[in-house]
Amino acid sequence: MAKVVFEVSNMVNFSEAARLLEVSRQAIYDIIARGGLRPITIGRYRFLFREDVLKLKAERGRGE
Repeated sequence: MAKVVFEVSNMVNFSEAARLLEVSRQAIYDIIARGGLRPITIGRYRFLFREDVLKLKAERGRGE
């Protein structure tokens, strides 16, 4: 099996993503369901890449 290493500082949990985007946690689940963000699962925990969340925030700021 291939070993993949993720930098923890590059990931945020759903609560932190909600704070960054200034939305509710439920809104994060809705964004994921629509394909706006792709979570990764590590063990039983799910995370989002900080870069993806910040990119979405910038796009939302431009009205996209």
